[in-house]
Amino acid sequence: MKYLKIRQNNGYFVNSEGEEKEIDDIGKEDILYLLNEATSEEVEFEMDEIEEDNIRNEAHKIIYAELYKKFVELIKNKDRFIDESTNLYKDAFNKYKEVD
Repeated sequence: MKYLKIRQNNGYFVNSEGEEKEIDDIGKEDILYLLNEATSEEVEFEMDEIEEDNIRNEAHKIIYAELYKKFVELIKNKDRFIDESTNLYKDAFNKYKEVD
């Protein structure tokens, strides 16, 4: 599914209700939702690629470009991130399991 989109020279994101919203309306809950989707093993997280002139609204361009850059990096390292998270919780689980 495409979560970050570019249409009519503006940036958009998809929120947790599946609604498309303009990128400058994004809030912390929306970013957390997108992070969960991007790191999910069951979700194919897609985004429109930002190019020099496909977003004309300067606010949209800045926000979209930063989010795009961060999500590309996250997706590139998704497997490592999931493995580290799993190991972190596994270590904590084993530590508290031994206390019982």
